[in-house]
Amino acid sequence: KRFINYSKEDGLLDNRVNCIIENKNKQIYVATQGGINKFDGKKFKNIPLKPGLAQNQVTSIVADNQNNLWLCTDGAGICKYDGASFHYYNEKDGLVNDNVRSACLDKDGKIWFGTRDGICFFDGKSFKKIDPAVAQPHNISQIIKDKNGNLWFCTYGEGISRYDYKTFINYTENDGLILDWIRFATQDDAGNFWFASKSGVSKFD
Repeated sequence: KRFINYSKEDGLLDNRVNCIIENKNKQIYVATQGGINKFDGKKFKNIPLKPGLAQNQVTSIVADNQNNLWLCTDGAGICKYDGASFHYYNEKDGLVNDNVRSACLDKDGKIWFGTRDGICFFDGKSFKKIDPAVAQPHNISQIIKDKNGNLWFCTYGEGISRYDYKTFINYTENDGLILDWIRFATQDDAGNFWFASKSGVSKFD
């Protein structure tokens, strides 16, 4: 076993890589500043965003049931890549905020987006928001789907929230969470949740 390293010298758009995804066709895509790179097993193909967006980081990628890639950016909204071209969406199209940090495909095929100022989802036709009468988190850092199909929203400053598509249940430092600023979450094979922060890790069973 050995490490093989790749950088701009090997074809990456930028060395600052935020996430990597493998789609249903076993193709590897790397998200970086200004776009994505497709890896064919030997070399990278550059797939840049449209001119004017090269300064934007791609913060997260999710593949939908049609194998489209949805790219979140840190100020340019969302880009859908269908394998041939990009389609761009921002606040004018119904996105709740153009600073998008995370995306997650739910059990029904809808795509949820977490931004620095709220949550929305794409139902296949348009962007929708949760009823504002429902108490919900806003400053989202990550979204994950658990084994039961519930969504978990990590936040900066608001702890974590579980959503069963009806209501949110919020957990904070007052409930034993290590910190209300959570960067990352995952669920292990035993069903436990792990939450990462700058002060350590919380396990939730």
